[in-house]
Amino acid sequence: ISVSGPINPNTGFVIDFSDLKKWVIKPLEDMFDHRCLNDCFPFKDSLKPTAENLADFILDFATEQLKDFLGTWVEEVSVAETPDNIAKVRFGEG
Repeated sequence: ISVSGPINPNTGFVIDFSDLKKWVIKPLEDMFDHRCLNDCFPFKDSLKPTAENLADFILDFATEQLKDFLGTWVEEVSVAETPDNIAKVRFGEG
């Protein structure tokens, strides 16, 4: 997950990595880690669990989770199936 925004003059960060982990990474791990993606929302209904669809879901989820971090937005999400096969979704595309 790549985020952008102004650097907070008080912290020196766009967003503290601990906040990113708390608000985005940990909830995603709880949703998907060690689980069959076919059985997880949003894939269990009709969406195919491709790397592209997973990246798009993560982009939407992260954007929603970070909406209260003023001036911070998600630029890009990358999902790697293997070291050589990576799906990327960028904000404003797709």
